[in-house]
Amino acid sequence: MIEKVLSTKEVSRALGVKVTTLSQALWQDRFPAPEKIAGRYLWTAKDIDRASRYLLNKPYKSEVTLA
Repeated sequence: MIEKVLSTKEVSRALGVKVTTLSQALWQDRFPAPEKIAGRYLWTAKDIDRASRYLLNKPYKSEVTLA
């Protein structure tokens, strides 16, 4: 089964944070970065939840299932 992935821009929009906020957290190693292919992060549901817990102090609840 292929898991759906999102771009950093899509994740920032889903979390309601600026792309720069999300990018800075990654650059500063605030949480484990998602897999990176060809210079772009590939965000899975697990990665998005991890970012949400760090940036928003709550688990990610999506109206759309990513898997």
